[in-house]
Amino acid sequence: KESKEKVGLPDSISIYITENRLNNVFSKIEPSFKNFNQIKEEFIKDILDELQKDGIIADIPALEKEAANFIRDILKRKS
Repeated sequence: KESKEKVGLPDSISIYITENRLNNVFSKIEPSFKNFNQIKEEFIKDILDELQKDGIIADIPALEKEAANFIRDILKRKS
């Protein structure tokens, strides 16, 4: 599933914010709010690496905000 709150990002970037990608991060870092910053950093790094491979330049602050909201939503469901 993708976040329903992707208002600030174009679809070409928001499609990279996926639960599958986040689950890959969770396989390395325990999914909990105490690890939120570490999860967010790893998630955004993974997205930025993929965007760079695809030749897409992202609005970093907007990406960080949308990614943080997405992670919070998923962590709430998991807790």
